[in-house]
Amino acid sequence: TDMFGLALKEAYDVGLLVTSDADMIPMVHYLQDRKIKVINAAWRDTGVDLRAACWASFILDDIMDEISLPRLS
Repeated sequence: TDMFGLALKEAYDVGLLVTSDADMIPMVHYLQDRKIKVINAAWRDTGVDLRAACWASFILDDIMDEISLPRLS
């Protein structure tokens, strides 16, 4: 809902959607029809249809070592 509300206020040009839920595809189309680019981040082998609907995407598996926090002992 935040992505919709902020889009109506023209508060951003690019949105990052971290999910593989295909139910988000209509929202992606809505936003992109309004010239808001949507980037999808998801796990490998999930959310293929959502990824295809987005302007760009990346696979979380590929960057986990870079974004993971060190474990506390």
